[in-house]
Amino acid sequence: MPSTDCYAMEEDKRADHLDMDVSLVTVMAMVRNMLKLDYTMQEKIVTALSLKTPASELEGYCLMWDLRPYIDDDVMRLAWNMCP
Repeated sequence: MPSTDCYAMEEDKRADHLDMDVSLVTVMAMVRNMLKLDYTMQEKIVTALSLKTPASELEGYCLMWDLRPYIDDDVMRLAWNMCP
């Protein structure tokens, strides 16, 4: 009987480890997608800039750059907490 309990505990450990791996990969994918969207936004802003860009447009670009609308702080915090 103890060997059956031992096998069950091993299966639970493997399942927990698999759940952690899936969670880590999911968070990594979310961070990658957020950073990709943020980089694309920054790239569009930089390519749109010129010496003739109106001040109001520059203010909008600065606001977007500072706000980083595609970066979710909660997801980033979770990702940092998952790092060993």
